[in-house]
Amino acid sequence: MIAENTVSKILDISNIVDVISEFVSLRKRGINYLGLCPFHNEKTPSFSVSPSKQMFKCFGCGEAGNVISFLKKHQGFDFIESIKYLGKKYNIEIIEKKLNTEEIKKLKEKESLFIILSFASKYFKKQLNENLDGKTKVLNYLKKRGFNNEIIEKFCIGFSPNVKNAFTKKALKKSYNLEMLIKAGLTIKNYEFDRFYGRLIFPIHNVSGKIIAFGARNLNKNNKIAKYINSPETEIYQKSRELYGMYFAKNTVVKKNKCYLVEGYTDVLSLFQNGIKNVVSSSGTSLTTEQIRIIKRFTKNVCILYDGDEAGIGASLRGIDLILKEGLNVKIVLFPDGEDPDSYSKKIGKNKFIEFLKEKEEDFIHFKTKMFLNKIEKNDPIEKANLITNIVNSIAIIPDGILRSVYVQECSKILEIREEVLFQKVAEIQGEDNFFKKKPKKEKKNFFKKKPKILKENFFFENQEKEIIRLILNYGNSKITILEEEENIDLSVTEYILSEILEDNLELETPIYKLIFEKIISLVSKDKIIKEEYFIEHKNPEVCKVSAKLLEKKYFLSDFWKKRNTMVQTEEMILKKKINDVLINYKLKKIEKNLIKLDKKILDTEKNNDTEFDILELIQKKINLSKLKFFFTKEMERVILP
Repeated sequence: MIAENTVSKILDISNIVDVISEFVSLRKRGINYLGLCPFHNEKTPSFSVSPSKQMFKCFGCGEAGNVISFLKKHQGFDFIESIKYLGKKYNIEIIEKKLNTEEIKKLKEKESLFIILSFASKYFKKQLNENLDGKTKVLNYLKKRGFNNEIIEKFCIGFSPNVKNAFTKKALKKSYNLEMLIKAGLTIKNYEFDRFYGRLIFPIHNVSGKIIAFGARNLNKNNKIAKYINSPETEIYQKSRELYGMYFAKNTVVKKNKCYLVEGYTDVLSLFQNGIKNVVSSSGTSLTTEQIRIIKRFTKNVCILYDGDEAGIGASLRGIDLILKEGLNVKIVLFPDGEDPDSYSKKIGKNKFIEFLKEKEEDFIHFKTKMFLNKIEKNDPIEKANLITNIVNSIAIIPDGILRSVYVQECSKILEIREEVLFQKVAEIQGEDNFFKKKPKKEKKNFFKKKPKILKENFFFENQEKEIIRLILNYGNSKITILEEEENIDLSVTEYILSEILEDNLELETPIYKLIFEKIISLVSKDKIIKEEYFIEHKNPEVCKVSAKLLEKKYFLSDFWKKRNTMVQTEEMILKKKINDVLINYKLKKIEKNLIKLDKKILDTEKNNDTEFDILELIQKKINLSKLKFFFTKEMERVILP
């Protein structure tokens, strides 16, 4: 495992301008560098690289991050590959932590599994082209399905002969260990026969391109035998963490900024052959959070292409919420009943199929509405209420506040229901209804009891969030000047605060302030100015009460000072400083809380013996957060003791 101090050293010495210059032509503009964004097509440069912040940001497509983020997005590296790439570039020796006997044994076992699976793939590939059944029956089957030699070769499609122990015998003859053949899932324990005999073989590659498992299809007309079987889970293969085809798709996914998600192996092959190369499959299993996070490394846009039957629609509905929860945008294409991406692409041809995808993709609100309205009786208010609740449940789990508000507006239009009602429902689903329940009677204080060390999580940031809302309600339409790309820009207080919070992916946690904040986002998205009446005349009495309190002017200039013409600074005079102080303090508290969570997560990950990749990813996050903490602490003119 790479030592933490080595990771830190590499990140400290890496220069983002040097690294990105290898892939993008940059020219100096002021203190930053500018170039054409590699993540979307553009003619006017909007891709900015800041050497002082060691960050990049595209003002066209919104992509942003540090040097690791860039290498992950542009090159498809994982964290460890990025660190090794940077170590090689800057001639830094990768010092790995000494492993104990158990760790060395596990590492050797993993290496052995990779070697055995690579041998197996070559064997299956050879059998497809040289075995009599492979050359006739299996290749004919593939050709009838419309697959050409190029796609068969690229995805390393193979065949396991219909002899129970043909592969195992061959592997033992080549001196491969029987125990490792069993651990790799290639040979069945106690019987010493092949797991995949008599089947068409689909090798499964990890994101780096190594073969980690196989999927196998039965070609015999025997209904008692499973149509598809997969390798069992091993040290290098966890079904829920892998996507079939991602190794071949990742570069196109980045370039197109979109990933098509299908169910089966042949769906991937068919679309890839038809020129749609940004396609992956969940390999016949239910979509998982880990699989979605793999997609998230390359794009935030997913389009589900599942079968048009009831099972496919059900899988689409289950996948929608999982994808939304991870902060990705999701579209769905519904195929005609009885069709799947593979069959339908062959039926209508390449060009018409591409056009079909463009025309038929729809967001989850339209998709769910169409699905449920087909099932419910016309003008049935109870069924309509259930439909609305179902859609709002999906909206409520979207982490981005602005996107949530946009979908509320869309839902309001389609289902003809007031936005305020939907926002309130979203708030309830997110647990905010607990805030509005009648509070229990206060117990007498017992001063001898130990006070809890930490506030309840929802109220951890209450003071800062209260102040953020107060500043917007009182000064939201006032203008302040900020320096952006060496230019002075005038922004309203609301626009400035929203950009600072939302661009850093922060979210208010205190229920009542979160509810008011979402109302503010909704107003801004409609280009409306902030007016007191939107809040003190709100349908929710608690919002009215809290807003009225925050709009009270607690401090005013005494006549004593006015008569003497004495200059006293008001809050309006130091508004920009006041806002910055509040925001910096808020961000610092968020960082401190996340650092505590990360420390616990790192300990849990080490205890669970999770992969080196998982631990190092967490360490990188900790290093980045610690740097941010140092930066914000300096901004607050504090001192960090070693």
